Amino acid sequence: MALALPACGSQAPASPEPSAARTTLSSGETIPGTQPTAAPTACARGLTGLVEQLEHLRRSLVIGVSYEQYVSELGTVRRSYERVPVGKLDLACVSGPATSAEESFDGYLAAANDWGDCVSQSGCETASLEPKLQRRWLVAAKLLAEARRALESG
Repeated sequence: MALALPACGSQAPASPEPSAARTTLSSGETIPGTQPTAAPTACARGLTGLVEQLEHLRRSLVIGVSYEQYVSELGTVRRSYERVPVGKLDLACVSGPATSAEESFDGYLAAANDWGDCVSQSGCETASLEPKLQRRWLVAAKLLAEARRALESG
């Protein structure tokens, strides 16, 4: 259903015919057979900060972080999450890439909660917790990749 929504309300083709496409240079000269770079959609503009921060968190996990560093990184992601202009996003964005990004964030938060529970208990060994964290992080990374693909496909 979400795949059909971006095309609703427009009878125009998705892109001009190749022979009609032109890029206009600042000099006013046009180059036949080229297309101008598309401006980012409202969805992409609204989610870019969140997706970039989630990606930064994912890359940090590859390098390795302490619990304190992880919580700090999540704080940065949360601030980006809170800045997403949900009221300005269309239904296709909210039901597609925004949902995937939010679910990714939720997965990283759940991992932080699991890790925090372990840290607060005496005798909890992080080695026994690591497989659970790895599973949560893998699912969150897949959801993040889904959000990124949806944004890139427009």
